[in-house]
Amino acid sequence: MSVINQMLKDLEERNQPASEVPAGTPIIVNQPAKSTSSIVIVLASVVLSMLIAGAVWLYLENQKLQLNQKDVKQSASQGDVTATAVNNNSSASQAANGQVPIKKESSKQETSKQAQVQASAATVNSPERVTSQKTMLNEPESNLAESIGEVVGDVESTFVETNIITTPKQPIVNNVTDKPVAETPTPSASIESSKAESKPSLSIARKQLSPEQLAAQKMSQVDKAMMEGEGQKAEQLLQDVVLLTPMNTEARKQLAALWFAQGQLQGALNVLNQGVAAMPDFADFRLMKAKILLQQNNTQGAYQSLIALPMHPQIEYQLLLAQASQQVGELSASINAYRQLVLLQPSKGKWYLGLAIALDRNSQFGEAVKAYREAIALGDISPQSRQFAQQRMAELGD
Repeated sequence: MSVINQMLKDLEERNQPASEVPAGTPIIVNQPAKSTSSIVIVLASVVLSMLIAGAVWLYLENQKLQLNQKDVKQSASQGDVTATAVNNNSSASQAANGQVPIKKESSKQETSKQAQVQASAATVNSPERVTSQKTMLNEPESNLAESIGEVVGDVESTFVETNIITTPKQPIVNNVTDKPVAETPTPSASIESSKAESKPSLSIARKQLSPEQLAAQKMSQVDKAMMEGEGQKAEQLLQDVVLLTPMNTEARKQLAALWFAQGQLQGALNVLNQGVAAMPDFADFRLMKAKILLQQNNTQGAYQSLIALPMHPQIEYQLLLAQASQQVGELSASINAYRQLVLLQPSKGKWYLGLAIALDRNSQFGEAVKAYREAIALGDISPQSRQFAQQRMAELGD
């Protein structure tokens, strides 16, 4: 009751006018509670800072865990693709070699994947990292930006470490198996190789020509070069054809004729000698060789070239053989050559005249007179030849 009375007394004193207040009584003025409001503001700012820091930390941890899970899944899927490609390649090579491929246990791959996931999780949830994160929450508001920067740096380093752990060149798992794990290529290499294989490609296959086909192309170019007056180009093409197809008689003959026309007699003889050695029964090489030798006044060489085929049924060949044989004194060969000419063209009086002269020189006078008479009867000889035949017949007693 005394307390209530005292309070009532105080109220009455306060309600009294200022003039009634006794002198010397102190006047109590109520000051506003500034200290209380300042404390409330400081506490609110601290709580707000802690909430912001906690929200940032939770966001970063969530992003970090999502990145780790994504990397683990990606590495696991790439490892499966790489292992499948390696197994397919190895099985294909073994099948080609006649070997039966041996399937590896899938538990080894799963164990290595689990080990990689545990290693990345251990890196993320290490005690040092948790302690640093707790320290960041207990720091004042002024160091909040620096703490956030450190957390971001830790997340980046963790991401790099996780990549290094989840993509090893040779994953080693303890207490799983004593057999060594086969080295697999990196996922990036396998992905690039698979992309390269999947890309469509256009390949141009060149058909390799045979020597005969190539020689035929060059021969067609020879005719064009000769028509355009390019003798040097034609000469080079003919040499190529002869080298490609040594048995090409037409190219060898054209090359010899070209060199003969250019005055390169020795080169033409070399080409013809090679042809004679390769094809001794081919009369054209021997005939061209004999003409060149006669151009060089080598009658004996021409005779030796032609006598190898004494029965060849060609008028020019037998005529050149008959003339060369008479010049070197081989009358029997000359007589045989003229007899071949008579057989080939029996209506030609000049062949009988040549035969008669050869028989006359070989002292076969009876046969010579018959040949003179036949030449005169055919009448296709010159007047001088007719007069010579009549004179020889009279001298031989006809």
